[in-house]
Amino acid sequence: MGLNGTYKVKMVTMGKEYEAEYFFETDEEGNLSGTLGAMGMKVILDRGSVTDTEFEGDATSKSAMGKIPMKVTGTIDGDNISGVIKPKIGGPSTFEGAKVQ
Repeated sequence: MGLNGTYKVKMVTMGKEYEAEYFFETDEEGNLSGTLGAMGMKVILDRGSVTDTEFEGDATSKSAMGKIPMKVTGTIDGDNISGVIKPKIGGPSTFEGAKVQ
């Protein structure tokens, strides 16, 4: 699948911009998994799916408040991705970036 690989992204959360690194891999059936790394944390993405132009999945972040479930949705345009991360608690984050591997 075209999404497989590592991406350098800019993530905007609560009005602040952060550099991040995301890694995605898909199996032959389009099942998506990966990691979202930003601000010194790695969030595990699983139970996801991908098509030629879109992806989505569930993620869980660990924090001082415990585990926080999130929904990740995005679009694929060649080697570029963009999307939104919506945590169950707090506001959404946006991201955009390009494949590096």
